[in-house]
Amino acid sequence: MLLDQRSRQGFPIKLLVACAIFISGLEVLSHHDYLPIIPWASLVSSGASLRPARDPPFTATGPGVEDHVWGLPPADHDISNPALLEAPQVLVSSPDTCAQALAVPKVALLFLTQGAMHHAEAWALWFASAAGHIPLANLRQAGCDAWHRSILGPLGACDSSVGPKEAAELDPEDIIGAQHLFSVYLHVPLDRDVLQVHPLFRKHLISRRTTTTWGSPTLSIAMRYLLWEAYRDPLNERFALVSESGLPIYSPVVFHQQLMAEQDSRVDGCKSESIPFERFVPAMESAALKRWHWRKTMQWFMLTRDHAGVVLEDTHVFRQFERYCFHDAVDDKGNRHFCLMDEHYLAVLFAVHGIQAATNCGARSLTKDDWTMGGSHPKTFRSHDVNPELIKWARSEEGIYIPKYGALTPPPFHCNHTAAILSANAAMGTLAGASVRQVCDRSGSGGMLDPLSSRCRLTVRKVAGDAASKAVELFKSCAPGLELVHPDLCQV
Repeated sequence: MLLDQRSRQGFPIKLLVACAIFISGLEVLSHHDYLPIIPWASLVSSGASLRPARDPPFTATGPGVEDHVWGLPPADHDISNPALLEAPQVLVSSPDTCAQALAVPKVALLFLTQGAMHHAEAWALWFASAAGHIPLANLRQAGCDAWHRSILGPLGACDSSVGPKEAAELDPEDIIGAQHLFSVYLHVPLDRDVLQVHPLFRKHLISRRTTTTWGSPTLSIAMRYLLWEAYRDPLNERFALVSESGLPIYSPVVFHQQLMAEQDSRVDGCKSESIPFERFVPAMESAALKRWHWRKTMQWFMLTRDHAGVVLEDTHVFRQFERYCFHDAVDDKGNRHFCLMDEHYLAVLFAVHGIQAATNCGARSLTKDDWTMGGSHPKTFRSHDVNPELIKWARSEEGIYIPKYGALTPPPFHCNHTAAILSANAAMGTLAGASVRQVCDRSGSGGMLDPLSSRCRLTVRKVAGDAASKAVELFKSCAPGLELVHPDLCQV
């Protein structure tokens, strides 16, 4: 009736319609992914010293925040300091001159920690065991006539190399640099005292860090910073996320050769009946990210270099998660979404890009956990649990069990660790003079011929800090079949 009156008075109907459409559009935008933006200049003036991100930072200030409406975080979810998502950068050459000269493909170990490294002493033994080892194929490529150190050539860059026993006697801060199979990167939360970092890892602390909280996107932000730093080294071909409560369950030789033999990432981008769609926050949906992309993997991943590049090039999917995915997200209908970015982001990103949509299904983690007790965290292994049986269990082919979602055990597969150990050792040479000279006389292709299934785990967690001495004792033991460290470092 009102419209008819205004029409008779000459009021432009088309203008009314246009206004209605405009107001409706504003209402739609307010329920989606548009948030107020703070300028980069304000971050700089507040003391931020890092370089700007490639997309504008955002904050959750503005009307409606206090009401906890659709897609907006609760009061304790701070998104006022978003991640800096810089494009990946690559150095001209690796800082490891020996590995660069021999073109050794390296595994980047990304330690995501809450502060203290529980098992630094055990890791020191493990890294020392890697000293002097070079893949046989790379030694052969260096030239079979260059075994004498006095001859100039690729091996000349490795003159200072030492073996496991000598490496173990070095100052802790020099042990990791004495080997050429692994690059190491450590993230410690900003609110922790870096002076308390164990000397073994002190040189490997990354400069860009954040304060981390369980159940929030900050864990994925820290992961991103670790990955960005590791990607800079052109020799890093595999990227493995490791916990401060984690321990390797194979020797460094097996660990390195196994990951180099795997052509896919350990991220499960496949569809599954067990995917918890109730964790998906509707506000996350966009033109590129849909509910059907929702996947679940595990936090402790392994990425190939190609896939690491995909992760570092992404901004949109990361921002959607960063804004809306947290452990107590509530939508406008009052529904809670137990969304954990560290368990979903990589798998969803893979689904968005169509990566590993039907391959390597079930290979969702590097780490063996015990979830049989239920809850949001796996069982913590104490001193009495740290023994050869723990390593054997971690090497077994049992699947994971998460009570709420049922057994996630993949199709039958076998972790033949005996064959894998023999195969890995056969593919590895050493920089010891006599052994280098014998390289050309050794048979074999130089690669790992009997790798494990990608569903077989390479680390175990959560091993408590009070079990550190037992872990060292276990590593030094020469228990049959373990071979966690080099025989020169075992104590009978």
